[in-house]
Amino acid sequence: MMIYRKARSHSSLGVSLRDLAVCSALGGSFVILLFTGCFNISEVKRGGENSPTLSQLFAFGSTGSGPGLFIRPTDITIDLEGFLYVCDTGNNRIQKFSKDGEYLAEFGAFGEEVDRLAYPTALATSGVFLFVADERNERVVQYSRFGTFSGTLLESNSVGRFFPTGIAISKGGEVFVTDREGDRVIVTDLTGKVRRIFGKGGGRAGDFLDPTGIALGGDGLVYVSDTGNGRIQILDPFGGPVRVITSSLSQPRGISIDRGGNLFVTDLDEIKIFDRMGNPLLVLHEGEDGAKAPPLQKISEGNLQSPTGIFITREDRLYICDTGNDRVVVYQLTYNAK
Repeated sequence: MMIYRKARSHSSLGVSLRDLAVCSALGGSFVILLFTGCFNISEVKRGGENSPTLSQLFAFGSTGSGPGLFIRPTDITIDLEGFLYVCDTGNNRIQKFSKDGEYLAEFGAFGEEVDRLAYPTALATSGVFLFVADERNERVVQYSRFGTFSGTLLESNSVGRFFPTGIAISKGGEVFVTDREGDRVIVTDLTGKVRRIFGKGGGRAGDFLDPTGIALGGDGLVYVSDTGNGRIQILDPFGGPVRVITSSLSQPRGISIDRGGNLFVTDLDEIKIFDRMGNPLLVLHEGEDGAKAPPLQKISEGNLQSPTGIFITREDRLYICDTGNDRVVVYQLTYNAK
């Protein structure tokens, strides 16, 4: 069945350039850590020996422009030393934290200059550099882990106009960038040399409509949130279609893959988890007695609102950018084999 719903917007989170320019007017100078008890999530469907159970640990951040505060955070990653980096999109900066949510530093500010950012929406680390999708400036830039600007990896002049919205880096040093302007994936090496481009606008297998999140699996496959088509596409590293996941998805965005090959997807106000073959496992959603499939996980101080970026660490911690609530929510994953 062909899916093709064209609804392009150059502000996927509904923030204008004027909004971005004045965000810094908001004040604040503290980090809120919300420690809670642990809540188990029962399973919707067990689809393998490594089905996860989630326990909430804590949340950090609140609305504002001071250190440790956020306006529409959209993505998160962690480096080899365990430091967290968050795309604080509405504040046009990247913030650095300890793994427990302690504020450490920030870099970037609104502008068009080479070391400035305008609507950063995604990031990934190679271990040495941090790569940032600077969407409104139509480029991917890189910083050291200390926040020093170190160059531009990719920009519109080299590949035609593009709006980078997702980044993933392979073990072999290839950088995969989703481009929602061109409905494609651009693959470069770590110097920015374009190696290949795949995808085009449409609803057939291998086509995209406003792609956003991207992840690389241990199986060597590429997982892309084909947001406008309401599906996850699984492709080989050259863009050849392998599988499509459409079950219960509406507007998938962030993607992360755990050590068992399970796929974690942010979708509207929910987190949906699938096994490696695309079978639904769990749903984390809003409302205690609604018609949506169980189970429910209440978040401290309210439910998830428009979560976007999502990242799983080697220690099985799950970090979620709870974008609508201007915070990051953290879970521990545990696995019980059959």
